[in-house]
Amino acid sequence: MTSAESAVLDALESLNVPATSRGRRLAEAGRGRLLSVLRSLIDERIAEHLKSQGGVSPDEVAKLPLGRSEDGEFLSAKQMAQALKVSVQTVRNLESNDILFSLLAPLRQRGRVYPAYLVEYALSGTANPRLLQTLERLGGEHKHLFLTTPRDTLAGLTPLTLWMGRAGLTGITAAQSALLRQSQPERERLVLRQALASVHGDGRARKLRSTRL
Repeated sequence: MTSAESAVLDALESLNVPATSRGRRLAEAGRGRLLSVLRSLIDERIAEHLKSQGGVSPDEVAKLPLGRSEDGEFLSAKQMAQALKVSVQTVRNLESNDILFSLLAPLRQRGRVYPAYLVEYALSGTANPRLLQTLERLGGEHKHLFLTTPRDTLAGLTPLTLWMGRAGLTGITAAQSALLRQSQPERERLVLRQALASVHGDGRARKLRSTRL
């Protein structure tokens, strides 16, 4: 039994309380806790499913009929589902759970599309809802721009590259290599600080500089 499953059982037990006013308050708190742990369990199961499916290789993704623009390549919901080997509804659920995001199709095409690099992100083991939740106030286009734009404050790396800790990159500087060698929690902290700066302004990011995110 996983920790998330144990938490669900604990939350269910908390609902079995006497029908008193105190009992009703405890039951209400228990329902809130149950919803929280159920969402955690769903996220855990989605992550396990994506890892077990493995998705398609980068070469196979490259063969998909992608929408193209100066900013990169994009997938429809159906193509994203094909790449991740899941249903279109699961793709929508992943977006609702802040693992994926979409943006308006480039070149005035109809509908919304997903950046193709999100396939690698979703399957990398580093996908974390906190990243897109921090960027929640930004539209999809600005999320895409933030994730894929090299930043001087990250030694010229893009936030996405640092977040995923891509190993084996060639032609990088010593400063970039040092950042990529840091632990995943530290890399995430650096990227989340940059995300806060983009959403709220540099002043708040400086204020939170010494805070563990």
